[in-house]
Amino acid sequence: MTSERWGSYSVKDHTDLKTLIPELLLYDRLVMPVPASRGEKARWSYNKWDPDLLYKRVEQMGDLVIEKPWDEYRQSVFQTRLSDLEAVRHDAEWVGKDPKKELGYEMTRMILAQEDQIELPEGVHHVDVVAAFQAESEFLAEYNVQLGRHEAESSAQAILFRHQLAIPDLDNIEESFQLTIDLAKDGEFRKKRQAFYDWQRQVIDKGYKPQAAVEEMKTLVEEYNQVVQRATNRFYLRSGFTLSGIALGLAGSVLFNPVALSVAALALVEFTVLDRKPEIPIGPAAMFHAAESQLGLHFIE
Repeated sequence: MTSERWGSYSVKDHTDLKTLIPELLLYDRLVMPVPASRGEKARWSYNKWDPDLLYKRVEQMGDLVIEKPWDEYRQSVFQTRLSDLEAVRHDAEWVGKDPKKELGYEMTRMILAQEDQIELPEGVHHVDVVAAFQAESEFLAEYNVQLGRHEAESSAQAILFRHQLAIPDLDNIEESFQLTIDLAKDGEFRKKRQAFYDWQRQVIDKGYKPQAAVEEMKTLVEEYNQVVQRATNRFYLRSGFTLSGIALGLAGSVLFNPVALSVAALALVEFTVLDRKPEIPIGPAAMFHAAESQLGLHFIE
């Protein structure tokens, strides 16, 4: 029996292979919305979400995908969230902006991430479903992230993990996609990824000292990437980020013990969701990837 980490996606995330390929390396499975009816499929086509391409990608990825019908119930949850958003987004920054246009895709990911997973695949006893943002701009539209403070009265705190991903980069992007699918099903790669995510949980649970944490993280990331590099000598590096809950006891250690590190980094942050202070579970709250780190946070590196 195993524990898995799944990423949840929006109605358009299948349309760009360049951003979809890293997701197959980050997550055990991809939770993807699919049209629940003929009428819904027509709506997707009208909005240029290309449902036929979605069906093709789902078939290619096979059991790496968990399909979630985008039905009337999920749409009603979506509309309720939009109403809640409008109630809290009346500051100057959002005047004149359309929340549905700005945050609709991000909200779809969050809705699917927060659902209870009733039926799990055979052999899986637990899953963490993470909102899989595909760019830092999308992540920051949903989360207000700032450099954390050590004072106990500060807002909810977390650790932001950064690591560099080796991504297959063949001349033909469809071939890169197929190679990535094969890697995502490879037993050795899955084992290395699981070790990395198990380590992230231990950092949160056991309060690792930052120097030991970043050194271990560096080793695990390198082992994770070596499997990709053995599969192809054509790859590029892309930064991946995981935001996870943290006990305040580790906060001061992370802030005041800077450690040089090239391929992995930790940052203590404080964040809010929809301008409110959330309860942060122990575990990943969200993940995303980006070509460069542009968050303006002071990583330990």
